[in-house]
Amino acid sequence: MTKTQKIVMLVITTIVLVVGVWGTIYASQVHKQVEEAEKTVKAEELSIQRVTEELSKLLDQKDPSYLAENVTEEQVATLDQQLKQSEFVFQDVSVDKKLLKEHVDAYESVQEKADKLMGSIYGKMELQRGINALFQSKDKVAMNGAKVEKELAIINDGLTEEKIQSIQKIMPKEETAFTKDVKGLIENASGQLKQISTAKEAVSKIYKDNNVVLTDQKLYDKAKAETDKIKNEKTKKELTDQLGKAKAELYKKAKEVAVTQTQETATKDQTEQATTGNANASVGSNGANWTPDNDATDVGS
Repeated sequence: MTKTQKIVMLVITTIVLVVGVWGTIYASQVHKQVEEAEKTVKAEELSIQRVTEELSKLLDQKDPSYLAENVTEEQVATLDQQLKQSEFVFQDVSVDKKLLKEHVDAYESVQEKADKLMGSIYGKMELQRGINALFQSKDKVAMNGAKVEKELAIINDGLTEEKIQSIQKIMPKEETAFTKDVKGLIENASGQLKQISTAKEAVSKIYKDNNVVLTDQKLYDKAKAETDKIKNEKTKKELTDQLGKAKAELYKKAKEVAVTQTQETATKDQTEQATTGNANASVGSNGANWTPDNDATDVGS
């Protein structure tokens, strides 16, 4: 072997050794990175599982179609932030996800479950918040989880049928005990709104533009009956006050009619008495002109 060949062999051997060492080091580093990535993904998987458990506690334990009582938006937002943080950490893993397939599959499975549950809870909260905005009460809400108040009055200002039906549009297709209660409360609010409209229309037939426009007892009775059905106290009072003014006019009219009838009756009685007196006077006058002599004369004749 020539000197040149020896040099070439030495160089090749050196390169092989260097490449081998480098390859070993690289493989070791990759293995270490994969192990670290697996630990990270596993940790975030466990984190999401814990969040999912906390999310489950926000549902009614007897019927998960409802929220639990007194769930706040802050609670949900906090858990949502934790989910997003785990997803961020997972996405930030630099190792090829194909090398972590088993762990990635497990992570994505729990993440999908958590995201679905979070979306469901947000949807229930949006519906519950929308329903509660339709009704008014100092110390109650129409819906607090599975606790439903069906006798509350609707709000007084700004409520329209369009606003009520907008809640219907975000209802999930799946029918549950929760959605049935929501539908019931929507119908309740719509019915109360229609009742207010009916009562206002009835009242307007006798009282309009701050004036009593018609004094009719039957119309008054109908307007009062419709007003009495209203649950909203403010609206009910406004219409009742208007009815009070109409009632005062009815009373005034009835009194005037009674006075007129009394006067007419008195006049009629006086007329009848005068007529009777004149008749009696006429009879008396005719009787005074009669004498026996006249009769005797007639007989004699």
